[in-house]
Amino acid sequence: MQGYFRICVKHEDGTEDDTGWFPNLITNQGMDWIGSVPPNYNVSFGQQYLGTHCGVGTGTTTPAFTDTQLTSFLAMFPPSTSNNVYGFSSSQYVAGPPAYWSGIRTYNFAIGAVVGNIAEVGIGNTIQTDTQPQLFTHALIIVGGSPGTITVTSSDALVVYHEMRLYLDLTTNPYSFNISGVTYTGNYLRAITGTVPNFALNVYFDINYGVNGYFTGYNGVLGPLTGFPTGSSDLIQGQTIIGTYSPGTYTLPMTCTINLSQVNLSGGISAYTIQTNHGTYQFSCSPSIPKTNLYTLTMNWNVSWARY
Repeated sequence: MQGYFRICVKHEDGTEDDTGWFPNLITNQGMDWIGSVPPNYNVSFGQQYLGTHCGVGTGTTTPAFTDTQLTSFLAMFPPSTSNNVYGFSSSQYVAGPPAYWSGIRTYNFAIGAVVGNIAEVGIGNTIQTDTQPQLFTHALIIVGGSPGTITVTSSDALVVYHEMRLYLDLTTNPYSFNISGVTYTGNYLRAITGTVPNFALNVYFDINYGVNGYFTGYNGVLGPLTGFPTGSSDLIQGQTIIGTYSPGTYTLPMTCTINLSQVNLSGGISAYTIQTNHGTYQFSCSPSIPKTNLYTLTMNWNVSWARY
């Protein structure tokens, strides 16, 4: 993952100052929020979005992974923890290379809400008692290629744009696992890469997503990066359980148990897909898993993430 900021100051005469895009730093606590529950106040139950608030400040200290708040806070949008920014003003798939999904959020500070020479910016989340965001990202404002300040007066409106990129591994990767003494081998790769999943760019794990996770078995072969495996299929919904996240590991274990009556396909399971909040993956399997109504099947996997 990687993020970028763009700062615009809109003046009352119709002109504006624009920094252009510059990269941010994702904090350690932000990385941990992806595998756990980020602080949120006044959001829909189970919808633990990241980046509900944007903060700007006057601090010039170089951001560090250990940062939790701005160095010298000045203003926040939305100005209250009872309001939150949701969704994206735009999203797209960029084929690259490197390939990535991109989503842009817009934070529109009111005229006069920010007055001063701002030098730092960050997005994050809040709890009810917060007066500034707990940081998911942090950056010094880049002006002309170097850290600098941008002046905002009482008659100006400040607009902060944040782009979140999730880079996609488009290679085919080998893997293997063992069931009852039998070794199964195959390859895995991304699926439906051309479709941008909004939850992926929100980079959160819904605390209820384990209840609504998807595992689909197929009796065909792997499809293209833009599609799914071939053959007959059976979708399993609501039986994926999220394991316990350990801070600093940036890895989350998941388990799906398939009941006696489920995914009993002619010829067995020769391919399957796993849908996570960071996209869908497809897997081939040889020999085919001989799932019948005599057996339950438990599939275990880990999802990991990193800074780009």
